[in-house]
Amino acid sequence: TSRLLGKGAAPFNPLGEGRGPTEIAPGLTVADLAGAATTPQDRAIISMCRPEGLFADHPVRREFYLIDQPDRASNLDAVIDDAVGSIDAFLAEGRDVTVHCQGGASRTGLIARTWLMRHRGWSLAEATDHVKGVWPHLGEWNPDFEHYLFTHPA
Repeated sequence: TSRLLGKGAAPFNPLGEGRGPTEIAPGLTVADLAGAATTPQDRAIISMCRPEGLFADHPVRREFYLIDQPDRASNLDAVIDDAVGSIDAFLAEGRDVTVHCQGGASRTGLIARTWLMRHRGWSLAEATDHVKGVWPHLGEWNPDFEHYLFTHPA
């Protein structure tokens, strides 16, 4: 079990039946953790939560730990830039990419909408409408994430 500095062991939620991967743009899919676990090994994985070793044998991956609670996400700019940059690098290599978090909602939606805003020049409303249209699991409950998206247009 992973431990955070100064904290006890964090519980690991068991995998459910899984949602996704679902394509939001050519080569870019989103999923929850269980859905991402079904991703073929030739795809790159961007984890926005602690996957607890689930992708240890997956050769191409990046892992970020972004807490999905108001006032708890530190270095939001750096994490988002790194995650979106990783998507770009993997796509440039010709790899398809799956972005996920535990529930596939808020953190996954943050990265997916940021990527769409930057690469398609879309507004927050356009990116949100698009993601909701193909991925109804989008979560918009974290005010810090929503503020970031609102203040960082394409």
